[in-house]
Amino acid sequence: MLDAQRQDEFFQLVGSHLAGPVTCWALGGTAMVYWGLKPETKDVDLITDDPGARADFMAALSDLGFEKVGDVSDPSKPVAATRGELSVDVFCLETTHMVLSAEMKARTGRYLSFGRLNLGLPAPQDILVLKSATDRREDVLIGGRIIRRFPVDWSVVLAEAATQERLGKSRVAYDLFDFLWRVSTETGAEVPAFVPEDLRRQVLETLSRPYPGEPALVPFAPGPGHRRGQP
Repeated sequence: MLDAQRQDEFFQLVGSHLAGPVTCWALGGTAMVYWGLKPETKDVDLITDDPGARADFMAALSDLGFEKVGDVSDPSKPVAATRGELSVDVFCLETTHMVLSAEMKARTGRYLSFGRLNLGLPAPQDILVLKSATDRREDVLIGGRIIRRFPVDWSVVLAEAATQERLGKSRVAYDLFDFLWRVSTETGAEVPAFVPEDLRRQVLETLSRPYPGEPALVPFAPGPGHRRGQP
């Protein structure tokens, strides 16, 4: 397990083995440990906006004895490296659920420098968007901590959901709606009423937009007594 100090030691080691400067952003538990949202994490999750930088990062891991898994030449697919019980996943440009948008990069909360490695930490409000794709109870609790500990600009959260939809990640608004509903009901953290209303609007707009060559869908309005997951 990696706490903040051990993460520092790991990134300092990688930074000292890089052939040139590399910038990447922390995801998942890696970012949350640095923001004090959880004490430790079992693996390292990163994303970069440069295929060459990812190749350099993976080369440094190979020099450190990590075994690489995946094709580093294909930016559309994640690559991983393992050594012992430590696993490192490095994405390029996007993950399955989200794109590293220009706006998200501009909002980077802070950067940590480790030799030739420059590590960006997504702003806490962007972590809400990033974590919305998961279905883990731990992430719901972390969502509550973010809302209580950090000033959340909800207009930025809504704008990022819309940005992700424009970039091809059409599930983000739906997942974020569901995630924030769970955060609110299970942790008591306050989510302003206009937030789910706007997310619902985004979802319905996405559903009404036809795929090429197909008719538009008619949004379904659940009636009284309807339960999630029922047709």
